[in-house]
Amino acid sequence: MSADAATAAPAPARSRRLRLLVGALGYAAIAALAWRNLDRDGVIEGLSRLRPAHLLLIVAVSLAHIAARALRYHALLVRERPQDYRWIDGARIFLAGLSVAAVTPARAGDLIKAELVRRHGVARSAGVGLVLVERALDLLAVAASIAVTGALLSGRAAADAWRGASLALLAGLAAGVAVISMRRVRTPLLAALSRLAGRVMGSGQKGRALALLEGLFAAWDRSFGSPARLAAYALLSAVAWAIEFSKLYLVLVLLGFEAELAVVFFVYPISIIAGILTLLPVSEGVMGLTGVALLTSLTAIDADAATVAVVVDRAASVLPPLCLWGAWSLFGAPGAQRGAGEPAPVERG
Repeated sequence: MSADAATAAPAPARSRRLRLLVGALGYAAIAALAWRNLDRDGVIEGLSRLRPAHLLLIVAVSLAHIAARALRYHALLVRERPQDYRWIDGARIFLAGLSVAAVTPARAGDLIKAELVRRHGVARSAGVGLVLVERALDLLAVAASIAVTGALLSGRAAADAWRGASLALLAGLAAGVAVISMRRVRTPLLAALSRLAGRVMGSGQKGRALALLEGLFAAWDRSFGSPARLAAYALLSAVAWAIEFSKLYLVLVLLGFEAELAVVFFVYPISIIAGILTLLPVSEGVMGLTGVALLTSLTAIDADAATVAVVVDRAASVLPPLCLWGAWSLFGAPGAQRGAGEPAPVERG
């Protein structure tokens, strides 16, 4: 092995640890900010109601949600024919995106996956396409949950307002998926976007922008190549998010609070949309505040009790993937199957 190769070999490990450090610092900042503004005595009193068995059950439900979404990501990624890849690599990449997303505006940290898949010969444009496919599937499941439960909660002012917005979002997403999947419609759109890119970034970048869009849409086509495949991914997404929404309901029950299941399946997805839309680098905090506000407006639960429930729920959502990703980054050897001096696989679009 050459001296240059020996010097470069530790770079991936340093990069992994740097990402972990940034993620940990982001989570620590959010926790410190939240702790300063919470009713700490109330939170501690609420947490004292939970037994170790309760906490294990809550974490198990969270891990089931993470496993379902990681399975979906693996199924999407294998269609890109990654090299030197095992399912555990897909799980690691998914956990990295999930962990970083929580401490970035609009959960944009999820795009780190587009960079990580390059180690397995998958082009960055295809990686971005997979992230957009995941977002589309998640938003379809979230909007559908709001629309259905909003109908069940008809007559409550907060529910009626959000139900109309969710129906518009659901219709827009369905139309968008249909349009993007139709090549005859998409081709002129692709040409228009490339011309716009040429004007904004200069003619020298037009070809690069076009190649990026073509790779993105190619990944989209491979993911949604048939109605049956789209239906399968949509069903898996619905199951994954139903598990996640049920976690908040479980937390409320274990804390001794009463809430309708329909309310939880209405409140939780709205908080997710709020987290996606925020430009603040604390999307988890925005999700939590939205959840507390809606729980108190749609149930008899007071703000302090709702805060305790949401804190437990958000902790159960963010800490397990962060801990798993951290353990992999510090003690595992992801992507180390190749020799230190062996070149990475050639990227494919």
